[in-house]
Amino acid sequence: SEGNDTCPLLVVTDFGCCLADRIHGLYLPYHSPDTDKGGNTALMAPEVVCAEPGPFTSINYSKSDAWAIGAIAYELFGEENPFYSKTAGNKSALRNVTYSEEDLPPLPENVPVIVANLVQNLLARNPSKRLSAEAAATVCQLLLWAPSAWIRPDEPDTPSSNEILQWLLCLTTKVLCEGRKMSSVMFSAESSPVNTRELPVSPPRGIGTRRTLPEYQLIASFLTRVKLREIRAALNWIHGT
Repeated sequence: SEGNDTCPLLVVTDFGCCLADRIHGLYLPYHSPDTDKGGNTALMAPEVVCAEPGPFTSINYSKSDAWAIGAIAYELFGEENPFYSKTAGNKSALRNVTYSEEDLPPLPENVPVIVANLVQNLLARNPSKRLSAEAAATVCQLLLWAPSAWIRPDEPDTPSSNEILQWLLCLTTKVLCEGRKMSSVMFSAESSPVNTRELPVSPPRGIGTRRTLPEYQLIASFLTRVKLREIRAALNWIHGT
C-alpha cells in the first residue's frame, strides 16, 4: 500500500479446471463433442481449441497453461491482450484458431529482449516448439538471480557445472541465513509495532544484496525444484534466441 515499503504477497488461487490425474496425466480423452474442454475459450491453446473428437483422441494440455501465460503476459506489461482486443492498426482481435506467430504484436520496447522472445515462444502454435511452464520459469529466474555474465547477449560467459553448483549453494546459504532471519522479523512485526521502513528492502540484484521476504520464498521454491540440466537447458535457450 501507499507509504509502505514492504513487498506484497500475490496468491494465485484459480485452479478450478485442473485435469491432471494418475491415469491420464495432462491428456484428456476426447471421444465426444459433449466433453467440456474447460477454461476461457479465448485463452485456450490452439491444440486445445482446435481438437476434434474421435474414438482414440486425447487433448494435450501439457503446455496449454504456458500458452495462456504468453497471452496474459501482454496485460502484465501494460498492453492489450491480443486475443481479447483489437491490435495495432485497428485489426480485429487474434483468434487462437487461425492466428500465426507473425500476427502477434510486439511488446513494449522496455521489455527485455529475452523476455519478449520467451513470450513469443510460449505463443507458438505447435506445442512441440513451445517451452514448458517449468522451463519458462527457469529462464525468468535466471534473468532475476543468475550472474549477468551468464546471460549477456554478446559473448556470454558459459558457466561450468561446478560454477552453477557454487551459485546454487550461495543462493541456498542466503535463504537459510538471511531469509530465516527476515521471516522472524516479519513475524515479530505482526505482534508488535515496528516501523516497516526499517526492514531490509531492496530491488532484486546480485547475490550480495538484501532481499524482501517474498523474494526469499520465490528463491526457495526455485531451489526445491530446479536441476542442473534444467539450468543448462535454460541457458542454452537464452543464448540461442
